[in-house]
Amino acid sequence: MKTIIIDNIPLDIRAEQLYPVLKIQSNSTLAGRLDLLLQAAVKHARPKVAYKLSAVEHEDDHTVLLDKVYFRSKVLQVNLRDCRRAFPFVATCGLELDIWSKTITNTLESFWADTINMLALGIALSAFKKLITEQFKTSTTSTMNPGSLEDWPLSEQHNLFSLLGQSCDTIGVRLTQKALMVPLKSVSGIEFESGEKFYNCRLCPREKCPGRRAAYDEHLFEMKYER
Repeated sequence: MKTIIIDNIPLDIRAEQLYPVLKIQSNSTLAGRLDLLLQAAVKHARPKVAYKLSAVEHEDDHTVLLDKVYFRSKVLQVNLRDCRRAFPFVATCGLELDIWSKTITNTLESFWADTINMLALGIALSAFKKLITEQFKTSTTSTMNPGSLEDWPLSEQHNLFSLLGQSCDTIGVRLTQKALMVPLKSVSGIEFESGEKFYNCRLCPREKCPGRRAAYDEHLFEMKYER
């Protein structure tokens, strides 16, 4: 299947939603500054997603093929064991918003803009997941991201970008030599159907992680992925 681009995603954020996140009082001078900043962000924001429907094949206990592109990860192989399809993707806050945010010189407002960029990325991801649910009738889905686990290193980003091809350039996302994405507020991964919800966090021992979504299970890898 050809890669699909989602580029009509509005930045649907109200300043009132940001007040508690940024610890701003609604009747303060800071609230007025934030309102103006958000209005400017909305004018520049173009969150985007590139994704495709890929056929899943299995080579051995450590390798998965998506449309003939190799991915080496024991965890990924086990998670996709019963899948015949998956959805590799790259989502981004958008190059336009990223460029705009770098023009802000005030330290506080630059922090606010960075928060808006992160929310724009979240909105792009939500739009992607909603679309595949509606278009492909997926049930419960989970996500794996290159670099999120030692078992699936960041270098696998290159294979994922190879699978998605020119569409990554189309949405304005590129890889550095160290496999980091630009704009920074971008994320890549493989979305797949799963009977049980999978969270990278359950296999990650990193303490005090602000993005943690599930508790670390020190026995899970041995019990499920080393058998």
